[in-house]
This record gives sequence, C-alpha cells and structure tokens, in this order.
Amino acid sequence: MNIPATIFQEAYAWLLTLGYVVILFSGFLVRPAPFGEWARSEHGKWECDTKGDIKYHSLKLRFRHPIRWLLQRNILDSQQLGMPPGLQFRFRYRHTIEVRPHGQGCSFWQHADGRALPPEFEAIRELLYLPDKDDREHSFKPSLYTIIPR
Repeated sequence: MNIPATIFQEAYAWLLTLGYVVILFSGFLVRPAPFGEWARSEHGKWECDTKGDIKYHSLKLRFRHPIRWLLQRNILDSQQLGMPPGLQFRFRYRHTIEVRPHGQGCSFWQHADGRALPPEFEAIRELLYLPDKDDREHSFKPSLYTIIPR
C-alpha cells in the first residue's frame, strides 16, 4: 500500500534538492573563467601570423566535457589550449595564471631557466618545452612558451 507524502515532506525534499543545486552552482560562480594568451618561440624566433606579427593563442574557454566545465571551470589542460600535453592551468582572480605538471608529457616541461616544475600550482610566465628526441608520438619541437595574463 502506497502512502503519499505529506505537503511538508514534499516541501522538505524540494528544499534539499534546491540546496544541492545551489551548492553545485556556487563553485561555478565563484571560480573565474579562463583568460589570457600564450605565444611560442622556437630557436629564438617567435611564431608569427601571415602579416609577420607575433601569433598569440587564446587561453579562453575551449570545448570540454560539460561536467568538468561545471565543476572545474578555472582548470584546463595544456592540450585543450593547443599546447603540448603535460601541464594543467589554473586561472585565479587578479589576473593570475598558475601552472603545474600533470599527466603524460609532464617531464618535458620546465622553468625557462631549466629548473624542474614543482608538483603544486605556481604562477609562471615562461615555460620551456624539451621533448625527448625519441618522442615520435607528438610533433612538438623544443620551444619557449610565454603566458600572458590579459
């Protein structure tokens, strides 16, 4: 025998559901959206467009899985940004972009001065990408990447 819920039980269930939805979306609203640009230099020469100007690539939102977009709005992988794999970017307020090594290819990345990247997020403006000579899986060449928070 089914007994229907009382009006108070129904209201309580809807309030709990609404509370969970608010908690879920509050993280999305608090975290900043991706921003900024990056540029690449190979052998001291900047990647340029057809006019000869330095070619800047956007760090703004790229397509990704909707759940990851909702739960981790401010975190992107380097591959999603058109860069070689192995980095994760975190966008913070006050135009701060932080980077950490993450996943396959992370050993190819280092500070511009040759120091290893720490495992935690760190604000870095220049990164050096030095793939193994035997790495035939990716077509990326040794490059200096400059991160520009705009």
